[in-house]
Amino acid sequence: SQGRGDEALHRVYASELPRVIQFVEDALGFAFEPLLDYPDYQPELPGGRAGGRSLDNPLYDTTRLGEDRPLLRRNLVNGGAPITIGEAMRWRVFSNPFGLPYKEVAARAKAGIVHGGAALVGRFLEALLAQGLRPRTRHAAERLVVEDGRVVGLVASTPEGRVLFRATKGVVLACGGFEWNASLRARFLPIELTHPLSPPHNTGDEMIAMSRFPFV
Repeated sequence: SQGRGDEALHRVYASELPRVIQFVEDALGFAFEPLLDYPDYQPELPGGRAGGRSLDNPLYDTTRLGEDRPLLRRNLVNGGAPITIGEAMRWRVFSNPFGLPYKEVAARAKAGIVHGGAALVGRFLEALLAQGLRPRTRHAAERLVVEDGRVVGLVASTPEGRVLFRATKGVVLACGGFEWNASLRARFLPIELTHPLSPPHNTGDEMIAMSRFPFV
């Protein structure tokens, strides 16, 4: 980050990440692939490496999700070409995009195979569904509900109108970024962001919900 950011947080991130990776592998039953020849984005900078730092996860068969397959959002840029980064490096796709086995890749896509983020999220989704939990899409958090100084739920806007969800053990805010919210971008980012590549639902709902409470 070239000096931008909290070095103490960087050290915590680096020291705790292996434990998180091991937990994900154990919980979801797969192993990440270390990319030994995939360089950092700027390997020429101090501390940069020519490979070995990045990880990728295997391909995933979305038919395992059954009727819940539509819950998995696809990558709109390269979601139709299910190949791992390791395969892309071996096939030299980045320097020769016409060199990959298109028939094999097309057959994968037709069979419901996905890669990258979709593959990882697909595994998380399958594990979630196996626990009897189903994500509620098209729900946007509007405000937290506080009683006696405790957060006890939230109000969300849904296709059927506003709904109150009461929590029995707590509320976890994990809503992603805010790069699709023009007012938050103008307030917090040093430069204007015109073409975000993330899911369009990253509108900073959690920041808006929490900003209304004095204890934040």
